Order: sequence, then C-alpha cells, then structure tokens
Amino acid sequence: MSDALGRVADSTGNWVDRLAPLWGRPYLRLARLDRPIGSWLLLIPCWWSAGLAAIAAHERGPRLTHLILFFVGAFAMRGAGCTWNDIVDRDLDRSVERTRSRPIPSGQVSVAQAAAFLVAQALVGLVVLVQFNAFAIATGIASLAIVAVYPFMKRITYWPQIVLGLAFSWGALMGWAAAFGSLDVRPLVLYAGSIAWVIGYDTVYAHQDREDDALIGIKSTALLFGDRTKPMLAIFYGLAAGLIGLAGALAGAGGLFWLGLAAFAAHLGWQIVRLDIHDPDVCLAVFKSNRDAGLVLFAGILADYVWAHIVYVGEATQHTVVEIDALTIDDIPKLINPFLMTEASYGMQDCWRYQKRRFLPKSGGTPFNGRCEAKFNAPFRAVTSPNGTHPEKELKSSGNSDLKFF
Repeated sequence: MSDALGRVADSTGNWVDRLAPLWGRPYLRLARLDRPIGSWLLLIPCWWSAGLAAIAAHERGPRLTHLILFFVGAFAMRGAGCTWNDIVDRDLDRSVERTRSRPIPSGQVSVAQAAAFLVAQALVGLVVLVQFNAFAIATGIASLAIVAVYPFMKRITYWPQIVLGLAFSWGALMGWAAAFGSLDVRPLVLYAGSIAWVIGYDTVYAHQDREDDALIGIKSTALLFGDRTKPMLAIFYGLAAGLIGLAGALAGAGGLFWLGLAAFAAHLGWQIVRLDIHDPDVCLAVFKSNRDAGLVLFAGILADYVWAHIVYVGEATQHTVVEIDALTIDDIPKLINPFLMTEASYGMQDCWRYQKRRFLPKSGGTPFNGRCEAKFNAPFRAVTSPNGTHPEKELKSSGNSDLKFF
C-alpha cells in the first residue's frame, strides 16, 4: 500500500500521514486519530458535567483523575464508534466521494481486521469505565445501545443527528454520575442542552455530503433543512445555550459561568453568520470550531469554581455557633449558599455524605438523627425543612462558624 493510496480524502497532511508507520496508518484512520475533532466533541460534555458536579457538591474542583479518565475514554470510544460506523457503512462509503478512500472501502483493512480493532478499542474504554463507581459504570454501558443503532438511523429518518446527539452528549450524564453515583434533573437538563448543540454542529458537518447523500438515499437534517439551515441552527443553538444555562443555574454556578456561557453563545452565533452551506470547506471549518466553543464554556465553569472556592475564601471574620434540631437529610445539601462556596463547606459536605451512606436510605427524607459537626469560614444561609417536614426556620451567619447537627 502506497502512502498516497492510504490517505483519506478529507483528512490529509496530518500527523498520521507524516509520522505514523505505514502498517499502523489505516487503523489510526479508522479510529479517526488523524482528525481528533470528534473525540474532543465527545469529551467536552464529560468535562462540563464534571465541572458543574464539583460546583454543586462544593468540592475542591473537578477531580483531575476523572478529567484524565474521560479524556482517554473519549478517544478510545470515539475510535470504537467510528470503526463500527465504518463497518456498517462500508458499502455506502464507496458511493460518496469524501469517504470512498477510508480504510475499509478502499481495501486497506478487511472487515475482520476492523472488527478486531474495534474490540481492542472497546477494551480500553472498559478499563477506563471500571475506574468509576458502579452507577457510572452502568450508565456508561447503557450508552452502547445508542452507539450500536446510530449508523442505521440515516437510512430511515431525516433526524439521525438526534441519535448522534444522544450518543455524543452522554458525557453530560457521565461526569455527574461519576461524582455523585446518581443522576437528577441538573445533568438531564445539561444532557438536553448538549443534544441540541450536537444536532446543530452535525447538521453543519452533514452539508459537506448532502449531494451524494441525496443520490444514494441517505437522510440527514442537512437535506431536511436545506436553505432553512441558518434559522434552524439559531433554534437549536439557542436551545443549547438556554438549557446549559439552566443546568448551571440549578447547579449553583455563579457569574463567571454566565460569562463563559455568553462567550459560548456568541461563538455559536458567529458560526451561523459565517456558515455557507454551499462551501464544503467552510462547513468543515465551522464544524471544527465547536471544539473551541465547548472549551470556552468549560473554561468559564472552571473560572467560576476558582473564584467561588479560592478567591472568596478568607473574607469572613465573625464566629457563630448554630445548632439545628430535627433536620432532614434532604435539607443538608441546601444549607450552603452556592454563591458562597469555599473550602469551608467541604467538612459539612463530607459529613453529609458519610451520614447518608451510613445511616439513611437513598431516597432521603428521613430525620437526620446522627451527629455532624463542621467548621465554616465564609458566610452561609441555612434553611431547615424547606419541604415542610418540620417548621421552617432560617438561620444566617457571616463568619468563621462551627455548624453542629444533632
């Protein structure tokens, strides 16, 4: 196989073409490591979710080990997904100018070799997955069903981008599941926002092939929207920004998150203005720019955490002792105002987790009868029994406080 024969038409001059050994290039191209934009787009919702989970949990920030594991897992599983997609689409790829030079339709790799490579990548993904808690492992395994059916959707619906969104946004659930061992409305809202984002950017990507797709009977939102693509992108990108913003608000994010979200939304607006659906090169450039948009938002999440947890600490000066009776387990996470999160809250959060795991059912709502003490060095607002289980009482303090639960 000559180097020129092995190159994929829509990805040339990359590090695989220049540096990888000849025997390994077809496999690296199968895994799309010659163009890692898809791996980044799979990874970014994981990082968003991990960041918002850290804010919601009053932790010391997203766990670095989780961020690294998500990075490795995203590249491995995106490669496995692309290999599976190429196996299923090998006959269709021979009919499309942009894809006929891919390793399987061009004969560089047999179906059996591709299947073995798929298994190897999936095993790497499994090794990453089992580093998380049991709930996160089960959540990750559940995504495989969506990945398996995606290649067939373009044959039966003009909305395959929805199914891709379900798969590529799964990280919005994984980051939260890894941090909490459960899911609630906040990661689900983030998941919905990410799906809208994926539908938008993959519509842009699909415009590169719309003429070939129309000839061979492949469906996509690019064909469905046609000349209405820009207003439809405005709808989906607007939904993405709105839903991600709602997820941030529910998680207790502060001002710098909103600044990052505004930059993210502005970037999406710029994409709509720049897009020319009749120019494949512009479509590809706009599609690839979504990595930068997603990382800008993640930077906003991190900056918000740094400001709330590091910059703000040390401003309080008073000392107060508060005792609360008949507190329910569901109340405890609500005690700290999310806009005043500092290192002060870690002790209480850890205590709450211990008591919940050790003494109380997962459903919550049971009276908290254990003893928990924690020190706080920042203002806080405590509201007991907001759900009406006990008489409501509001307690406020501004300063180095010992908070005791009996």
